[in-house]
Amino acid sequence: MLFSDIPKFMVEVLDYDIKSSGLIASVPFIMIYLGYTSAGYISDWLVRNGVLSKTWTRKFCGVVAMTVPAILLFSLSYLNNNVPILVLMNISMYFQGFANACYYVNYADLSPRFSAILCGIGNGLCAVAGIFGPTFVGYLVNGVD
Repeated sequence: MLFSDIPKFMVEVLDYDIKSSGLIASVPFIMIYLGYTSAGYISDWLVRNGVLSKTWTRKFCGVVAMTVPAILLFSLSYLNNNVPILVLMNISMYFQGFANACYYVNYADLSPRFSAILCGIGNGLCAVAGIFGPTFVGYLVNGVD
């Protein structure tokens, strides 16, 4: 939901012109990529150096991926200036990238031989929410300012 509504949020709430500020609109997507990548390196380092076990590393990444963005996105409602809103939103997107270090690797743990098939099935089922979620939310908030 956050991915599909970032441009709409920037246009309707922050009064940005997406055509003239396309680079600003792309920063959250770059941030989540950086979060994906760095979470993998951090997770590998934690396990390789014996700081945390595999299980605890995945739990740690899951907690970081859920709590840090929740706190940051909640704090957006108390801000009035666009710059801190965009900064917190982008930091939130970075930490959401840590979710991949906790759930994508589970497919390989469950069945190394069929992990690609399991990942495809899981992503396919999750895509249903991505298809119908924005439509449903749009229906709920239709005409709300």
